Amino acid sequence: LWILLSLALAAFAYGPLKGAGPVGEDFQVLDDVSRIAWPAEGEGPGLSGLLEVHGQDERPLAALSLIITSRVWTDGGAWTPGAVFSLRLENLLLLLLAAIGISRFLRRMLEPWSGREQARAVSHAARVLVALHPLAAGAVASASARGDLLGAALAAFAANMFLRGRQ
Repeated sequence: LWILLSLALAAFAYGPLKGAGPVGEDFQVLDDVSRIAWPAEGEGPGLSGLLEVHGQDERPLAALSLIITSRVWTDGGAWTPGAVFSLRLENLLLLLLAAIGISRFLRRMLEPWSGREQARAVSHAARVLVALHPLAAGAVASASARGDLLGAALAAFAANMFLRGRQ
């Protein structure tokens, strides 16, 4: 029942993003990504421009992720509404991965002190709050937030693995 309720709330929260186009600085980000992912004839691979993607603040992993997205979902670098929706779907999956990582970290951190049931309840609550928080919709909608979502997911799982190694 809780899973169905969570999915219904997620559909309600992120449903409006399906038909929306790029927002804010996404135009510049998507243009830079397309220029690197789909170099003009005569140019070599554009991976040297990973640090030059607008809005990524010299985060090459986020830029590389966007380049791979461009190669998979766009047609020669043209960002159609379907490609933008796919980008947002990837961002939503990264947010859900971050929520799962935070949940596992909290469960592993709190279980020795508060017991299994309380740690499990806190981890479930944290997962739902992270995934369905109103401010998360902005991160899912924006292409320039890819680095933040990647960082949150990787940091949460790294913290979880650190605690796993210590226990």
